[in-house]
Amino acid sequence: MCEVQTHAVPKRLARQFEGLFPRRNLGDDAHMIVTIALQTKHRQSAMSPEMLEERAQLYGELVGRMQRFQSHFESAGHWCDFVDPATGAPFYTDSATTLVECDERYRKLGFEILELGCCRSLCNKTFGQCLVMTSAFIQAPEAEINAALYLLEGDGAASADGGAVADEIAKRIAATEVSGGATTALAEAAAVPTAPAAMEEGRESSAGGEAEAAAVAEEAGAKAEPLAGKTGEGEVELAAAKAEINAALTLLEGDVVASADGGAAADEIAKSIAAAEGSGGTATAAAEAAAVP
Repeated sequence: MCEVQTHAVPKRLARQFEGLFPRRNLGDDAHMIVTIALQTKHRQSAMSPEMLEERAQLYGELVGRMQRFQSHFESAGHWCDFVDPATGAPFYTDSATTLVECDERYRKLGFEILELGCCRSLCNKTFGQCLVMTSAFIQAPEAEINAALYLLEGDGAASADGGAVADEIAKRIAATEVSGGATTALAEAAAVPTAPAAMEEGRESSAGGEAEAAAVAEEAGAKAEPLAGKTGEGEVELAAAKAEINAALTLLEGDVVASADGGAAADEIAKSIAAAEGSGGTATAAAEAAAVP
């Protein structure tokens, strides 16, 4: 874990660092100080081979991040230098003055110095005594500094494409300026889905709904087609049955003299006709009606 903080440099604080960078007056122009602290597994006040090995490793990590940070501002035309954590001397500037880890001036930048009798130990509220740290001095707009802090936080450690780094910094500068300098807005903006993605998702959902509706309609049509065929067949059979019944009635009218009970036969035929029409016009009902004496 790491903790990065920025500090404005008013004239009173600038006087605390006079001589650290001999050819620069930190109080004349707008300068800022950026501190970075890396958490350690071992307390830095307890000497051991493991602590010293971890300390040396993290010193290398601090220098690597600071070099990327300084290189970015130098390429943008801004002055930047940082303190070598191993020696306390400015990394790029020749100076007889140092700013070692346990220097009292770090109290002005949010750190505490513990007096342990045999030694002194630097600590802060976040990591206690389990930290190593260093600081950078930059002359650049605050928005640009805030946008480039991710280089110290480790996001750009594995980036080998300088163009991609420059683009990322430009985006962060724009987002920082819009949000009034709040760097948290950058993380929130990254989580918002883009409008084209939402539109594409809506198109896919609409297309899926249309395909499902078409499938349902096709299935309903397939079920309705056999029913329509059966209806047509029923109408044909009904017409044929009516024709047969009419022919039977003609025969009965000619033979009514020979019939002992013509009235009863006519009534029976009328009932058969009504039954045939009520049964949907089946040929069987028509045949039965014709067979009645």
